[in-house]
Amino acid sequence: MKWSYSMSRIFKRCPRKWYFSQFVSNINSKDPFRNEAFYAKQLKSIYAWRGGIVDTVIEKKIVPALNAKNLPSLERILSYSMDLLERQLEFGVKQKYKEANLSKSNIGADYCAFYDLEYNGCLDDKQVEQAKNDVKVSLENLMNSELIKKIVQDNQYVIAQRSISFPLEDITVNCTPDMIVFFEEKPPLIIDWKVHAFAITDYWLQLGIYSLALSKSNIHRDFPDEIEKFIRDPTQIQIIEYQLLKNTVREHKISNENVGDILDYIYQTGSDMFRFIIGRRVSQTNINDIPTTLSPERCGRCNFKKMCWTERPVQKSLFEV
Repeated sequence: MKWSYSMSRIFKRCPRKWYFSQFVSNINSKDPFRNEAFYAKQLKSIYAWRGGIVDTVIEKKIVPALNAKNLPSLERILSYSMDLLERQLEFGVKQKYKEANLSKSNIGADYCAFYDLEYNGCLDDKQVEQAKNDVKVSLENLMNSELIKKIVQDNQYVIAQRSISFPLEDITVNCTPDMIVFFEEKPPLIIDWKVHAFAITDYWLQLGIYSLALSKSNIHRDFPDEIEKFIRDPTQIQIIEYQLLKNTVREHKISNENVGDILDYIYQTGSDMFRFIIGRRVSQTNINDIPTTLSPERCGRCNFKKMCWTERPVQKSLFEV
């Protein structure tokens, strides 16, 4: 069974949402219910959309430049980001993701599906404009930061959105750090980008899991030579979160004791998730048997609420779409 930090959080909040996302969702299934779950899984809020734009710009335009020991101009980065934003906005507003014979992999970076269009029938123009401004501010802060200048000078190799994994008992731990920066003579740096106006959450656990996963993962082909001696101790790997809207960098550190705590968290949540699905087949599972969240607020914002409420009519009288 695959485990990730995000899925463990979803499972703790609502096992049914986790089950829909991980096991029911399948675009290649002949079952329309599973196809519907796949499309529901793609839906993004405006706030998640803006963060995705920033991630894509960093991965597609900034990281290649970092590896070339150079940076494109801020004007080029903003031009690319606004063009990408408009293409995704057009794709999402027209709800092209529902069209037959259009696959997510073939569409590429233009693919977008909006939660508000699916459930509210429209997008809030003010929120869209705010998202555009947030993308600009985030990228301006990054491109003008001392961090990015230092990475240009010191990095040996940079990768973005690279999946890394390692086995733990009956589960496979999967992580996708936003950026990993390798250096010639010191441990790597893991960076997690955040696009939040109110940065009140501490992402220490998430970043700690990333550093542990990197220390236990296999060496990828494009990892620099001699890097293994710098990554096997997770306490030495640098981990930071960059709050791009607030332009603040928060450094984290893990100890050997923390490593034990992180492993305990993965093992405990992973064991709960594994016991939940062992021996269970999607085709033979009654969704009504899967527990739901106890929070009406979470239920009301869920991507899968149409499917969930169809199966449990009692909730429709409590939370209207």
